[in-house]
Amino acid sequence: MPELADRIAALLANETTGLTIPAIADKLGVSAHDVDRVIWGEPKRFAWQPGHCWTLGTEKPRPVPERSAATEEDSRARPWAPAEQMQLSAITLASGVVLKVSRRPLDTHAFFSVKTGGNEVELILNSTHELFAEHPMPFESDGAGAQHYKQLLELLLEAWALYEDSIPGGPSRRAAEDVRLLWGRRATELLRGVADGH
Repeated sequence: MPELADRIAALLANETTGLTIPAIADKLGVSAHDVDRVIWGEPKRFAWQPGHCWTLGTEKPRPVPERSAATEEDSRARPWAPAEQMQLSAITLASGVVLKVSRRPLDTHAFFSVKTGGNEVELILNSTHELFAEHPMPFESDGAGAQHYKQLLELLLEAWALYEDSIPGGPSRRAAEDVRLLWGRRATELLRGVADGH
């Protein structure tokens, strides 16, 4: 729906504050479902803001081509949030690869990031993602029940980090990072939908 995307962008460009999806739909006289689909489908064009509001997004710079993919943290711009990193776990696989897990605030909609270098892969959990405000942070001891579900989540996140590390640099790596970003945004969307009783 390119035409609707342009109309939404024009509306947001003229607003001094962000708008919710229902407010955008009301102002444009279209269904909230159509607005939702367009906005979530264009993560570079529209940006979510606290309070369930949306504004026009800003394009983040592309990586410098000369950098080696093996030492590249992430093709996205470096986080704006302070580091405040805490290591949560580290394991050495039979292949000799060391998989580390840490948490810190990241300026991204993704609920985790992957940093690779040499024989080390680091899975960085985004401590500011809404998912972790509603649910326990994986890899941290919480003493709660359902430990096997927590272990399953941890295994899935570790498997993704190793998968992303195995992808050569370039468009394929960028595509995997885009999937990670959209997955994090969809997790936020699902979390809000459940919280709102939808």
